This record gives sequence, C-alpha cells and structure tokens, in this order.
Amino acid sequence: VFYSDKNLPFWQGGATWVDSSGDALVQSSFIQIKKRFQKEKYLPFYKKQEILLHEMSHGIRMAFTEPRFEEVLAYRTSRSSFRRFFGPVFRTSKESYLVVISFLLSFLLQVGFLFYSWPDLLYILSFLPFALIGFYLCRLCFTQRIFLKCLQKMENLLPKSKIFPFVFCLTDKEIDMFSKKSLEEIQDYIREEKSLRWRQIRLSRL
Repeated sequence: VFYSDKNLPFWQGGATWVDSSGDALVQSSFIQIKKRFQKEKYLPFYKKQEILLHEMSHGIRMAFTEPRFEEVLAYRTSRSSFRRFFGPVFRTSKESYLVVISFLLSFLLQVGFLFYSWPDLLYILSFLPFALIGFYLCRLCFTQRIFLKCLQKMENLLPKSKIFPFVFCLTDKEIDMFSKKSLEEIQDYIREEKSLRWRQIRLSRL
C-alpha cells in the first residue's frame, strides 16, 4: 500500500495497480490510496478501511479479466447498502471520465446556445450525459439482478458464511450461468469441472 494522489481523480479514493513485469504468469498488485489517509481514517464519502477492502478485492482477482462483475464483487465489501448497489455503476475508470467529459461538453453547449444559433443536433448532444447515466444505471440494475439470482441459488447449496467467498472465485460467465441454471445443473458443473481453480475451490470453499 502506498499513499499518493497521482493519477487519482478527485472522486476516486484509491486504485489497484497490477504489475506483471513482462511475465503474464507472475503478477503483483499495489494499492494506492489518497495521501490524506496517512493521517486521517475518514474523508468525505470515503473510509480508509472500506477503500482498502475494495482495492484488496481487485488485487485478489487480478488473475481474472472479468470486468462485468468485478466492481459488483468489490463493492460488496462496503457496509453501505447504497454503495453496494449503486457503487458499481461504472465498470472502468474510462466510463466515469466519459460522463465527466460529457457534462463539461453539455455545459459548454448550453452556454454556446445563449450566443449562437447552432444546429438542433448539437442541442440533442447536450443531453448526452443524462443518456449515458441512464444507460449505466439500466445496465447496473440488470447486472445486479443476475448477481443476486446467483447468490440466491448459492443459498440453497452453501452455508451463509461460504456464499460470498465462493462467488468471489467465479468468472463472469459462471456467475451468469449459475443465475440461470437449476441447482442440480450447478452441482453437476461444480463436481465435473477439472481445472486447478475449481479443484482449489472445492477444497477451500465447499
């Protein structure tokens, strides 16, 4: 863990950086959090412990390239039910930057319309940030629905204390698949998978 504000936008409390050093099989991760957390445990909208848990989740899953449920799983470590649901609205930092840029563009267009007679198409573009947010929220609700269905299926197979650790080890495809399959099909899949990851899951999570 290191403390630095470099490359962190004002709305982001921390980040996880993955270093493979040129070898895809050998990876390490580093957690960066805001510099002010060296002296303070709380900042507006942020708690140091919550950010560390969130970023540790990314670090643990660094071997995966599974963007669909990555943030959903990471935000599950939050104590706030609001953040657990709405926190994963952006899957990547690029999406959050896109919304910020679209708001700036919208503001400039609105100011421009006060002085110039621009085409109607530009007026429509001024609503781009709201369209983006609407899209991301709809996508989030759909993603959370699938994730919750997967959790509900696991409630019938595992003790409560083992559900999240188990789901945390799944790929995006498996979370989506488990949300749709019957309990018997899920059990067959778990039993028949031969990969090293699944052998470890069966030994440590079941």
